[in-house]
Amino acid sequence: MEILDYRNSFAFTTSAFDGQEDNTARMQLLSRCQIHDLENGTESEFFLGKACIGEHVYQDKIAQIPTSEVNVIFGYGMYKLLKKFASHEHDEVQVSRVEEKQRNFDGRYRYLTDQHFCLRKREGRVLETPQEIIRAMLAGDPMVGRTILPKVGRWEAFVEYPLTYMNVHPPISGFQIDEGPIVFPELTPETEKPIERLEMAFILYNRLDRAEFIVRSPTQISQSPAAVTLHYSKYLLLEVQTQIFALAS
Repeated sequence: MEILDYRNSFAFTTSAFDGQEDNTARMQLLSRCQIHDLENGTESEFFLGKACIGEHVYQDKIAQIPTSEVNVIFGYGMYKLLKKFASHEHDEVQVSRVEEKQRNFDGRYRYLTDQHFCLRKREGRVLETPQEIIRAMLAGDPMVGRTILPKVGRWEAFVEYPLTYMNVHPPISGFQIDEGPIVFPELTPETEKPIERLEMAFILYNRLDRAEFIVRSPTQISQSPAAVTLHYSKYLLLEVQTQIFALAS
């Protein structure tokens, strides 16, 4: 079975301001989510790209002040921009199609003229037992997890992610995954546009039929109602079906 090699897979975007292309960016892919609409039989695929700090490109002063952490969740022909500041009141969330204009922080209008992916795959084998998972981890094999989520209304989905942090203890055949951020679909039966329900989360598990998700959500950090920031604080425990793959070297 061919599995996405996240170490060597990227999203590319070319952006323009006021009609002039000014930059092409490359972002490593951190995870993907596939969503199946049972009503009409269609599938949608989304990818979470590597984060950056809000920046001015090709200028003497690079960092945008106030600083922000910028993530993008990519679909085909569309994307969701997540711009996180220290205070939640300044956060920005924009769902756009490629070539759709969006007002930038400096008042100019930005849009993407191109968005495409470089998706490299490798042959992968399913690790069937805890002992196989442990051996692959200790051998330094590249590994990928794929977790099928519970059905929600008309929606079925799975998330997939490279295993970049994990724990094992061979005497008890123990393994534990703690991975993120990944793209996570907070779908409801009423969901119409899945991209609007995609969030960032960490996934944790030490068995293949259950997983904990810590979803990034607005979180109050003091007595003041205005003291809210985005933090990984929303806890979910779900019955799932997970497979772990070892990729060929």
